[in-house]
Amino acid sequence: MRSFCTPTASAPVSVAGSVPGSVPGFLSVLVLGLLLGLGPGPLVSGLAAQDVRDGGATVRADEEPFLPADVVALLENEDTRDRGVLELARLAGTLPPDLATPWIQLLALSRGVPGEWVGASARAVLKSHDGAEAEALAEIRGLLVRVEAAADSDPGVDPSGTGGEPSISIAPLLALAAALADPVDSEAGGELRDRIVRDWPDAREFPEAALRLARHLLADPERAPRGLSILEELVVRRPSHPVAPEARRLRQEALARGVTPGDAPEPNLPDLHE
Repeated sequence: MRSFCTPTASAPVSVAGSVPGSVPGFLSVLVLGLLLGLGPGPLVSGLAAQDVRDGGATVRADEEPFLPADVVALLENEDTRDRGVLELARLAGTLPPDLATPWIQLLALSRGVPGEWVGASARAVLKSHDGAEAEALAEIRGLLVRVEAAADSDPGVDPSGTGGEPSISIAPLLALAAALADPVDSEAGGELRDRIVRDWPDAREFPEAALRLARHLLADPERAPRGLSILEELVVRRPSHPVAPEARRLRQEALARGVTPGDAPEPNLPDLHE
């Protein structure tokens, strides 16, 4: 199942149509490594040895990365979206960690979803990058609302986590929304990740969402038991995932503090229609 995250806009969103080609394997490694905080150095160094090609786009390793606004312009245009994805990968590898996360999530979202989602999401990420975090969050929530509304009449999109292949899930969209929510409202970020954990346990976004959500819940004594349960589910479902060692460490710390696994009251999910 595939997933995504994006912003709001006044124009209607179509969930049908072409889906961009898959990004080369090195981009998958880049996304994972950057999300794990490994730093861009060794991950981007592979670009120095060769040109990068995808869907007819070619990027030389020695070219200067595009500015964020230029990358977004490429992503918004169907004819230049392949090049935009490649430039996005390079941009994400050059930004400091506090600025890079939404761009990395956008890069993850740029694979396997309708291009219109990518363009709308890119506009929201750019707004957050430029300091308009609250406006960016409102845009991404708006896109979620429109995508979920359109999904009611399009069996190819799965807003609930119950569909099967080849449906397009919105888990990546939720992951991006959570990243954009973090600077504005940490509770909203946690609640968006909770939707991934509950509805998309098989999605590629699940491990990181589960780890971040568990860390968030463990900081609250009343919700710590559920945080511990999420960590245990994570290490059982994805024992070999790169985030699993950190999940095991947090689990041991929680157990040492006397936390026992359990459920917490269901969170109040953000009203996406506000």
